[in-house]
Amino acid sequence: MIKNHYETTEQFCTIKTERYNESIDGMIDRIQESPSWMLPDLFSENLDMLRVESVVHGESDLSWLYLRRAQQSFTGHFQLSLNDGKAFMLDFDNGVLPVTGEYKNCYTGANHWLKAFYLAIIMRDMKAIGILSQVSEDIFKADEQGSENFDNQLAALFKAIFNPEANFAEQLVITTASFIPDEFTKARFGYVSRLFWPQLAIIQAIFTPGSEDKFNELMKEALKLHKEFWKKKSQSAAAEGVISLPLTALAVLAHDHAGYKLTVKNGYILDWLVTAENAPSNKPAQADSAQTTEPTDIPSHVLKALKEGDGSEIESLREQNHSQYLPALIALYEAEENWDLRGGIVALLIDRTDSTSDILSPLMNDALNSPDHQIRGLALVWLYNDLSVYDQIIGDYGIDEQKVDNLKKKYLAAQQGRCNELY
Repeated sequence: MIKNHYETTEQFCTIKTERYNESIDGMIDRIQESPSWMLPDLFSENLDMLRVESVVHGESDLSWLYLRRAQQSFTGHFQLSLNDGKAFMLDFDNGVLPVTGEYKNCYTGANHWLKAFYLAIIMRDMKAIGILSQVSEDIFKADEQGSENFDNQLAALFKAIFNPEANFAEQLVITTASFIPDEFTKARFGYVSRLFWPQLAIIQAIFTPGSEDKFNELMKEALKLHKEFWKKKSQSAAAEGVISLPLTALAVLAHDHAGYKLTVKNGYILDWLVTAENAPSNKPAQADSAQTTEPTDIPSHVLKALKEGDGSEIESLREQNHSQYLPALIALYEAEENWDLRGGIVALLIDRTDSTSDILSPLMNDALNSPDHQIRGLALVWLYNDLSVYDQIIGDYGIDEQKVDNLKKKYLAAQQGRCNELY
């Protein structure tokens, strides 16, 4: 048993919880007013609460809440950079918030991005994985603290895991070659060599068939290095290592992709996060790698029309009932970065404003961020639940981009008004 180096008490947890509840007063308003400040703070605060809550109470509703908020906040932090000056819908708790993007080169290096990506894997949030995969190396490098090459390459490796078009094997070689000890300061080398470097061999084992024993052997060594690094820190600093986000994310990948079971008894990887048997029902049960995301339960003729962008075929398919494979269509939308394909899915489902509204609402809200004004327009028709909206956005040459953007602003303003009333 690799015992956790950190201990705390019920009393300390109670005090922390009371302070947390006080600190989140007016949280929604503050997110919308100052997202570039609030989202990183919420990430840190919720991750801190998760550590204490999980040590004292294990798996609890609060543990899942803190985890989800930490993940959503830090994904949202990177969305700000991707949507500088543009309105977008931020996933938060069980709903969405209209937020305006604002680029700031703070906490945007690859070392910070990796934390967001680990959390997205742990939560099996394929939509967040897709969003984070859009963050470029240029954004990493522009961070005020810089972003080291090895960190950038490790980030590229994790992106490759979920990108069917990436050369995963080649990126693994590049990342391995980028680990050059002489390029690190002494302090940085201690961190990278114990917490980042071991991930490469573990990733290789996960994607090498029949390597479950090797996976567990490597995880055991990595857990020892993790403990060795954090137990030497002060009590306050040591709390950061209570949960190993990288190793937990890799255990989730091994569980979901390869079916590997972690057999190493330890206090740093929480079993309930790996198996996710009691995960919130609004999250998928698996963090699928690029090798396992093909939505085979969508009828082949529907999938063919979507992938080929066959407008006339999609138009005819709109008359059919797609309820049976609706979850697979939504999963495909969230996993794809091709906006033409995403637009086809929106067009396919545009008239479905019946009992499926709660399921489709996040998809349509996300479609408002499309670079294609026609997709944005179709999403608005659905979100307003009023086909007459279509007449409002039509111009002389089809859907008018300016009309769509004006209506989108009105929609987001109305949504913000409703959020203010609720909170």
